Amino acid sequence: MLHAVAAQEPPLGERILVAAVGPLLTVLLGGLVVWLVTFTIQSKKAKDDNALLQAREDKLREQDLARADSDRERELLSRDDRLRHELVTEMTEAAGALYMKTQHYWRAKKDAGSLFHDPETVKQWRTQLDEQYLRSRTSGQVLEYRLQAYFVTRDPEINGIR
Repeated sequence: MLHAVAAQEPPLGERILVAAVGPLLTVLLGGLVVWLVTFTIQSKKAKDDNALLQAREDKLREQDLARADSDRERELLSRDDRLRHELVTEMTEAAGALYMKTQHYWRAKKDAGSLFHDPETVKQWRTQLDEQYLRSRTSGQVLEYRLQAYFVTRDPEINGIR
């Protein structure tokens, strides 16, 4: 009878194999599910991190472009201010020098009727006035040509005036 019961039971190796297959499949399938879940979460996190990094880089790039535009605008304004200052200074010097010589000549001519009148003084002032007129006229023409070169048209948009 013991043999009969032993004959009905599967061999020991088969019983061990059947007992080990369940837990082994559980470990394999469970491990696969755990791996799949962690892989999905890590992929999503990496994707989010990459998107955040890209957004930061885009924002930095935009800030750099805005800063470059601001610097360029500031440089253009500074250049325009320097140019205006230079032109105004040259025009003022040319006109002021001519005005002063005109005043000296006018005073010398006005004093021509006085007792202390020296006709030679009036003649000297007239010569100096003529010389200054030629220098001022030359300076004025140079300034006019420079302005024509800077402002090729009357349209302020084309000339870059804001």
